[in-house]
Amino acid sequence: MQYRIEALQSLPSGQIPGPDTPVETVSFRWQPEEVRRATYHYLLTRHWVRVIDVESGQPVSGPFNPASAPPRPEAILPFT
Repeated sequence: MQYRIEALQSLPSGQIPGPDTPVETVSFRWQPEEVRRATYHYLLTRHWVRVIDVESGQPVSGPFNPASAPPRPEAILPFT
């Protein structure tokens, strides 16, 4: 399975990104551990992050707020 990680750094105060919010950074990952690592990287660099299943185009997880506590790894992608 292929995942698209979308990261957005700037949002108006208090706003949560919706499905149509433009993203600044997009990266593709195949392995779940790579997805988890990249998600944490973007969160640490103050980006909102969401993970999309490339095949279906549907969100898998997120959006994760960089100001909140980091998500548990299984919240990003379930362990299989």
